[in-house]
Amino acid sequence: SYFSYREKVRELQREGRKILFSVLKSSVPVIEKIRFYVFCFSIRTLYFIHNIRRRKKLLGLKKKISRIRPKGENCIFLMTDPEHGNLGDHAILSAEMQLLKEMGLSKHLILIGYTDYMLYRDVIFEWVMPDDLILITGGGNMGTVWPRLDDIITEIIATYYKNPIIVFPQTCYYTDGILARKRILRNKEIYLKAEKLKVFLRDRTSYEFFHKKFWGVESFLAP
Repeated sequence: SYFSYREKVRELQREGRKILFSVLKSSVPVIEKIRFYVFCFSIRTLYFIHNIRRRKKLLGLKKKISRIRPKGENCIFLMTDPEHGNLGDHAILSAEMQLLKEMGLSKHLILIGYTDYMLYRDVIFEWVMPDDLILITGGGNMGTVWPRLDDIITEIIATYYKNPIIVFPQTCYYTDGILARKRILRNKEIYLKAEKLKVFLRDRTSYEFFHKKFWGVESFLAP
């Protein structure tokens, strides 16, 4: 309930104030220290700051889209870009952007990070036109190893099933078990509905598994 949520937040604020001095003295980035300090004393102020940043972020994305649309050209939305510390995933994103640049497509590119997608997906949905290209960044995220990321990939495909969608090279791995089988069946149903979906797999084991379990979905081996 709202009241139990509010009490939990107050409890976290009390615990935060106990370690506030240590956090302020630590090597944590300054912006994170400010957020932590504000959280400890005023949730309303934190919401206010967040909403300012949200509006600024959305205005930046909308401004870039508005520079593309008047020319009668389509946007390319590269979604779920990594925001964590895995350097390999950042290297993958860098390679994807370099590829698009070499193809002369970077001027159409709209980057949507993982957090941005989670926060603004309803707004982003309103901006995407039926002929826009949806790209999903590569990695090792299809299957049961990182189920939350797999859920997001599947959600994007389900949401934009009428658009052309390309999944950059992925590892696809599912463990044995009932939950994994249910996930395969759910994902297969969603993938098949997206008739313009193309999935690239980055190793032969993933490709052969995907080709077998998701028969009918256009897939390619791209080591």
